[in-house]
Amino acid sequence: MSGPSSGRDPSEAGCGRADPGQQAFALWLERGLRRLFGSVIDEPIPDDLMRLIDHPAVPGADPGSGEPDGEAGDPVHPDPPVR
Repeated sequence: MSGPSSGRDPSEAGCGRADPGQQAFALWLERGLRRLFGSVIDEPIPDDLMRLIDHPAVPGADPGSGEPDGEAGDPVHPDPPVR
């Protein structure tokens, strides 16, 4: 969604020349979403969420090292099928 930080006018939806109907819809949507959820944009992002964004969890990783453990049955490196 375009916002104040993007420096773009919400009526300039898409690339190049947009269909007037698409521009009107984009403007209506932008205004409606800001009216409903604008206060949420001003709230600070919780530290726990920022930590998850900065350091995403890896399935099968050792919580202390941040690296996959590579053990048998590991979902990151599954064992090959037995024939």
